[in-house]
Amino acid sequence: MVYSSTDITSEELDGYDLDCPFFVGANLLKESVISHAAFSSSGDPTTATDRSEEFAPIERVYDGLLDLPCVMSQHHAFNYTSAGTTRVLYLSFKFSSPLSFDTLILAGHNAISDRYLQMRLVISNLDDLEAHSFHIISGGDVSTFLSSSLCDYRHTDTSLGTGSTPKIFSGVEHLAVSFYPGGEHFAPRLGELVLGKRRQLQHHPEFSWNPDDYKGTTSDFHTNGGNVFRYTLARGQAVRRVTLTLTSAAEVAAVEAWWSDCNHGKDPFWWVETPKSDPRAFLMRVVNAQLDFPQSFGSEGRTLTLDMIEQSPFYIDERSLS
Repeated sequence: MVYSSTDITSEELDGYDLDCPFFVGANLLKESVISHAAFSSSGDPTTATDRSEEFAPIERVYDGLLDLPCVMSQHHAFNYTSAGTTRVLYLSFKFSSPLSFDTLILAGHNAISDRYLQMRLVISNLDDLEAHSFHIISGGDVSTFLSSSLCDYRHTDTSLGTGSTPKIFSGVEHLAVSFYPGGEHFAPRLGELVLGKRRQLQHHPEFSWNPDDYKGTTSDFHTNGGNVFRYTLARGQAVRRVTLTLTSAAEVAAVEAWWSDCNHGKDPFWWVETPKSDPRAFLMRVVNAQLDFPQSFGSEGRTLTLDMIEQSPFYIDERSLS
């Protein structure tokens, strides 16, 4: 099957241009049927020998556990990136059934600390993504979409393809994340590769909502002398309490599709804020597995109320919000 790309729908584009948030309810990579996968210096997963660590296998990039990464064997990574033999490394897949997606999230990678020159998502119509022509979906110098700060930023790409209009890619059967080393001896790592379908809202949450609401979990010990010793169990956990007024059938359908994607509130999902100007993806759960979505006016008007709490590892740990 030959892959293709088309513009996202006009309703989705309207919400995207207004920088309205959207949901990604399922990682399509996790739901796919993978016939071949390999982490190696070859771009062909059907013939390559997988060089991922025994206890950090490829399955880690779609298990939903962001802090358990897939890691290439240090021995093979050293050989591939030693002086005079630096090669592009590929985390490559071949699928039995084609995928369609319009959003990319890369979490838990080490592109900053280990000094990659580039990290890209590439697709092809043939098995070998290295030897045959491929389409670069997301690419460029790492410093353009990741920062050179001390932490390894979570990367969210909401405008795949070329041009100003985001694309949805369909019929994808061959895909890889490629790592372009900068001459360092490193073992590439990736915590989660998310390929998603956006469920775009066309309105912003109603005031007053707080897009910078973060909480910590602490345990206090009170001494008899009146001092308080505080022990931090977690910090920087995003909390979002939103109320949205939805006015179109397309927006109502997007919410219903998201609710189905996340198994009616059972599973975590991605909440993507400011997708056009500064995409920020939070792995969330609803506090209560109930879709509070009553009809509030007219034949299509609905009011959506959501309480969401972030799942670890937290976004603020991967990217400074300053």
